[in-house]
Amino acid sequence: MATSRLQITRASVKENLILANLMNHYVYDLAEWFDISSDLNGFYSYDVDGIWTDRFHVYLARLDSVPVGFALIEQIGDLHDLKEFFIARRYRRARFGQDLVEYVCNTHPGTWQVRVFCGNLPAVPFWNRAVSDYTKDRYTKTELRLDDKPWTHYHFQNHP
Repeated sequence: MATSRLQITRASVKENLILANLMNHYVYDLAEWFDISSDLNGFYSYDVDGIWTDRFHVYLARLDSVPVGFALIEQIGDLHDLKEFFIARRYRRARFGQDLVEYVCNTHPGTWQVRVFCGNLPAVPFWNRAVSDYTKDRYTKTELRLDDKPWTHYHFQNHP
């Protein structure tokens, strides 16, 4: 899929290094709210080796061939669980996040779950708008606490 200069493609294990590098930025951002430290080399790692199975769907977003984000979806029966989602800070106000949400949801019809940590203040309005726009306000929103942290879970159906 291409939106302006944004290309979204299903990733393969050959792109493991690209995903690992993007995950470094993602985990660095998460370290603001969670007890995460870098390794001794300053790298914020996320073990991507276990995701190259049929249970996961990985998408990379590129702008003019440069990786700018990803979506990691876990397939749990009929449920599509958006496990991880990231757009590099520089590109967050350019609608690329919304384009990536729409692409992955359209690619995988059915039941969806999106989980958002409420302390991630920039993410909260993005996900409220993204889910509302995508579903035309046909979703459920549940507020809960996990590990004593506030989360919002969105659930919705999409059909081709």
